Amino acid sequence: MKFVRQKIFSMVIVMAVVMGILFPAPIVNAASGDTTVYITKSGEKYHSDGCSSLKKSKISIALKDAVAKGYSPCSKCNPASLDSTSGSESTKAATSKTSTTSSSNTTATKESAEVEALKSYKGNTKDFNAYDYYKNNSDLQSAIGADGEALLKHYQDYGKKEGRIAIVAAAATAATTTTKSSKSSSSSGYGFDTYNIPEQQDTEDTYVLNTSTLKIHHPTCKDVPKIKPANYATSSSSTAELMAQGYTLCGHCFK
Repeated sequence: MKFVRQKIFSMVIVMAVVMGILFPAPIVNAASGDTTVYITKSGEKYHSDGCSSLKKSKISIALKDAVAKGYSPCSKCNPASLDSTSGSESTKAATSKTSTTSSSNTTATKESAEVEALKSYKGNTKDFNAYDYYKNNSDLQSAIGADGEALLKHYQDYGKKEGRIAIVAAAATAATTTTKSSKSSSSSGYGFDTYNIPEQQDTEDTYVLNTSTLKIHHPTCKDVPKIKPANYATSSSSTAELMAQGYTLCGHCFK
């Protein structure tokens, strides 16, 4: 019995050795992307130098490029595999570009949301809209950004005196009114610096403003037709809001 067990054990050892010789475990050789491997004109595998598959054609190529083009390692010659720390430069570049694009898109989306929020800014009035003020004054976009409070303060401190556009609707109305008034002035027969434009009293807004003298008038005020078209504006804001912007009441119509 002891002899039989020894014989069986010996046979197992011999079979293990034979199997190891005939079917060796594949050796995975990690290499950098610059390692030279070889491909053929029609094959889909990359090979080590000396592989029997290279008898008809043999084209050298960098390992990283072979992998990037979709070639897989030959099972016969077991060529080097790409090191996990290496990779196709094009893949790295694409990954980097994707990451940068994603970051840029995230930033742009955030900025877009902040700008859109200006449309509903609590300080918006009929004479000032933070969104319009931001969009129509490119220098403030970089100097102040989408900050409603800061934009309103700039308008009150500087923008109004500089004649900056604070609300698109008002700008369009002012342009239309100026054109209309200019025509009336030119046909009235009065001198260049003298105006008598009754149409300036025709407004549905509560008040007429003189942006030069910073006076608030009732539309029926006798001084309204005399306002220079370039200084003519209208508003339905309260007198308190207008006075907070620097305006004062007309001494003729506010008695």
